[in-house]
Amino acid sequence: MKTRNALSAAALAAAALLAAGCGTDTCPTETPKIDLIQSCTATPGATVPVRLKACPTCNQNITRCEVDVQGGYIQLDPLAEACDSSTSCPPGCATNDVVCNVTAPSTPGTYTLIVSNGTGGTLQGQLDVAEASGPYACTY
Repeated sequence: MKTRNALSAAALAAAALLAAGCGTDTCPTETPKIDLIQSCTATPGATVPVRLKACPTCNQNITRCEVDVQGGYIQLDPLAEACDSSTSCPPGCATNDVVCNVTAPSTPGTYTLIVSNGTGGTLQGQLDVAEASGPYACTY
């Protein structure tokens, strides 16, 4: 009986924390600094892993990359969770690649890849979609 009461008390305490706004496992998101973007060729409809050379601060954990296709432009938006303040970070970065999975448009043509560089500007790459280009190929 004591075990059951203890379990009930623990469940009530957890529910109270969740109701009070605690218990979420996400942090605010930020755009990390991006130094390079790949340009790629692909067949229509292929999934293309476009790599970005990122330089996140020590408090940023890059968790995903959102992709938005609008006409001849493909916007890449890498997002990093920032659970701590960046003011506690030493200068420098841990350079790593971020992968943005882009579905090539079904219409052959040249599309502009755009990504925020994380410091107020943008970088551009190119996605060439052609019937006979193979599944995909990318280079920095």
